[in-house]
Amino acid sequence: MRSGAVASQPPAATKSALSIEAGGGLYYELLPLSGATLDLSQAASSLRGGLLGDLMFPLGGAWKLGGELGLFFGLDAGFSSSLLELPLNAKSAWSSGKLELDALVGLFGGASLLASGQSFGLGVDAGARIKYLGIYAEASYILGLASLQSFPRFGIGYLFPIVGK
Repeated sequence: MRSGAVASQPPAATKSALSIEAGGGLYYELLPLSGATLDLSQAASSLRGGLLGDLMFPLGGAWKLGGELGLFFGLDAGFSSSLLELPLNAKSAWSSGKLELDALVGLFGGASLLASGQSFGLGVDAGARIKYLGIYAEASYILGLASLQSFPRFGIGYLFPIVGK
């Protein structure tokens, strides 16, 4: 090698410009009681299974910004109708390697599908999530508009990377 020449370095590994994650979880919604006491069917009707997908773009450093779409499902207290919920959220995330903190805000749609007809509601969803190695815990509040009740919601689940990270 000549004197003063710089040795060539292998190219640094580059991070993906975006990340996509998918996963699911189990959620519990603290809905108002329909009677004076809580029975097992009311407690079971507050459970929701959920599927999530998100698309995030890096902003620089540890910050990312993107969106998230979910589909939640459950049964009502009498097990006579199915409940579908569709949250669509903007998401801001801060990551320090294995730990990620997320802030979520967006729209929340809910539908009850009965044999006798359907009912729909719309709300605003705001919450926070902490994720470690893909396992997350989340707390959010749904502010109901028009026919949808307002309620807090808590969940646990797992999100795995599909693209990026």
